[in-house]
Amino acid sequence: MIHDYAIVGSGPAGAMAARKLEELGANYIILDRSEFPRNKPCAGVLSPKIHSLLDIPEDIIERPLKGYRVFGPSKDVVESSFPEPGCIVQRDKFDEFLIKDLKNSVVKNHIFEIEDMDDHYLLKGRSGDVEAKYVIGAEGTASVARRVCDTQIDKIAISAQYEFSLDEDMVDDRIGNWFEVYYLMEYGYGWISPMKGGVKVGIGILSDRKPDIWGMIELFINNPLVAPKIDEGTLLRKEAHSIPMSGPLSTLSSGRILLTGDAGGFVYPGTGEGIYYAMRSGQIAAEITFEHMGNNDIDLAKAYDEKLEAAGLLGLRDVGFIEENLASPEKADKYVKRLKFLASRS
Repeated sequence: MIHDYAIVGSGPAGAMAARKLEELGANYIILDRSEFPRNKPCAGVLSPKIHSLLDIPEDIIERPLKGYRVFGPSKDVVESSFPEPGCIVQRDKFDEFLIKDLKNSVVKNHIFEIEDMDDHYLLKGRSGDVEAKYVIGAEGTASVARRVCDTQIDKIAISAQYEFSLDEDMVDDRIGNWFEVYYLMEYGYGWISPMKGGVKVGIGILSDRKPDIWGMIELFINNPLVAPKIDEGTLLRKEAHSIPMSGPLSTLSSGRILLTGDAGGFVYPGTGEGIYYAMRSGQIAAEITFEHMGNNDIDLAKAYDEKLEAAGLLGLRDVGFIEENLASPEKADKYVKRLKFLASRS
């Protein structure tokens, strides 16, 4: 059977693509190498824009999100409040919520190669092959679909994250409902994300700096700005993952393959925020491929870029952000002072 659409990856980008295709009445298959529920290393930050995409049940919200609190090397602090609250989630619960009501269950299959068969694609998988006319690549930084598009992510951060249990009152007193970003290290940054009865603490540093990521996160959690926030916490879990750091790729499609989420680089380099952008790019990929299915005269690549631009997603392209603002303590201080000035005038 040749499916109309194959979605590779069932995180927020793939799940939202599937939701949109269901809404449009399309025939699709959604594939993932993992079984659900599954953990995903992530701070779990969702800005208020998320409410324009879907309603999130209270039982999967860890905390409302008031805004960002940014720290510079010279201990300058900037608070940037949202006009309305966002939220913080645990990715295992959130990702399962996004797929649980799909009519088509996620098929466990690790896709390792995609071959162009002219009128469709052959997706070769560990659990069998799949054929589809369109492919939506939503499988993260190690994307097979991106290889077929012959493009790559220029800058990737290597990230380490610790999760601590901590008394709820201590989290309230020390962090509250802020996502904290720390520009304390060269070519990267750290964060603290408050959860229910705990916190997630992590760092991300450009991979070409060849960081000792576990040694550096130990330095971070022992920094005088950070250590008091997690004092008396109990370490529950250590995780590592990668984050694209140059914004959406210059090439986001090839033929009838479209890239979404981390596979397409849809992450804001300044904070690592990517869930909303993944979800919105997945929706747009579904909409555009559906339109193309009905009218092959549409320039698919151009239409995808135009709709992403109209949605503000291509504005994430900031390939020099890390080098311009975080290459040294002096540059980070200058950036945070600029943020502080702008915040004072808003």
